[in-house]
Amino acid sequence: MRALMSVLMIMAGVWLLHMGYARQQSLAGKTDNTIAKIGQSIDGEDHATTQGRYYVAGGLLLLGGLIGLGRGKKPSP
Repeated sequence: MRALMSVLMIMAGVWLLHMGYARQQSLAGKTDNTIAKIGQSIDGEDHATTQGRYYVAGGLLLLGGLIGLGRGKKPSP
């Protein structure tokens, strides 16, 4: 069951990373980047873009899935 969940987490992570990249390359993503830069120059605070959130969530899911796959059953002596 853990292996299945880990594989699903990896698949979801890769999908979110792909969606973040696709959004970054689109017109909406470029507009989002520009607006975030303008907002940062006005108030000095960081403004997370949508594709940035996709990248973070995808990376966390991918890392969690890889850790889950790496933790197998301990061999019995």
